[in-house]
Amino acid sequence: MSEFFLLAAVFGFAFYWQNSMRSKEMASNAAKRECARMGLQLLDQTVQQQRLSMSRDPEGRWRLWRDYRFDYSRDGIERDRGRILLLGHSVISVDLNSSVNTIIH
Repeated sequence: MSEFFLLAAVFGFAFYWQNSMRSKEMASNAAKRECARMGLQLLDQTVQQQRLSMSRDPEGRWRLWRDYRFDYSRDGIERDRGRILLLGHSVISVDLNSSVNTIIH
């Protein structure tokens, strides 16, 4: 019986890790697209998850709500901060030059 729980925990962790990597890649791609669209420079390796919680999607299903932050530059010297919100595997918003505001969901 304990082998079953150990195996379930390993599979659960592997699923969560794979899901997190997919979400981070989606956030990185969204940041790259937005920076390219606005003519900005995305600073490498700066997309980082800041917050993780649960929320309901428009259909009422529970999804993971992920809040990512990234750094970009307008002129190559000054650093600005951007924010990406994901609900499940959907990009909800990309915000440039965001201050750290509390979002209630």
